[in-house]
Amino acid sequence: MRIRGILTMIAAALVLSISTAAMAVIYSEDFNSALPDPTLIGYIPSTGTWSITYDPSGDGFLAFDDASNYGFIRYNGGSWSDYYQQVWAGMIQGASQFWIGGRLNPAGGGYYLRCWLDFGMLELFKADDYALLNGHETLAATLFNFEDDHEYGLHFDGSNITAYVDGIPVLSGSDTTFTSGSIGFGASSGTFTWFDNVIVTDQPPVIPEPSSIFALGTGIAGLAGILRRRTI
Repeated sequence: MRIRGILTMIAAALVLSISTAAMAVIYSEDFNSALPDPTLIGYIPSTGTWSITYDPSGDGFLAFDDASNYGFIRYNGGSWSDYYQQVWAGMIQGASQFWIGGRLNPAGGGYYLRCWLDFGMLELFKADDYALLNGHETLAATLFNFEDDHEYGLHFDGSNITAYVDGIPVLSGSDTTFTSGSIGFGASSGTFTWFDNVIVTDQPPVIPEPSSIFALGTGIAGLAGILRRRTI
């Protein structure tokens, strides 16, 4: 369920119109195709149990639900070099960690944004495969409050990698190991984690002047809406 006030919806609509005006959408997926198997729309699991599930409002999303195994899944329908990817994500059960991956190769090598709920931390890092420990190199990290669901993004521009939360850059690093690849997601065992509204564009969102947001009474958090929590 998405809980938004009138002011928040206005702010989100304003930012969406501003930020997408000059952006070219390369790929998008809202998981509302009524296909329960993610492989039918190009998402190939490496480990764990994945499905397309629906919340009480009928909104579809990609779900990971596995008591025993970590889970990783990769979109097999595209490979890009310089791009911006965005996904709305959250964890309903458990309090461990999930990942948003970019420039991923089939073995899982690439760059990841780790959402580490039990430590209250965001980490931008490189890994050589889905084990995440092989070739692991932290590019940047910061403390973060995961109380609400958020939209997470990664922007790749040559060797520069920037992580976003709700349209705002929060971490950045530089690395030349992986120059192209696809998008993917992961989650730790014993959790119910979901991913929705995937968008890949040719550039990151444009951040409007803060005064435009504050004038609507939402603050910077209004960039993607506030007080949102999915329920099942």
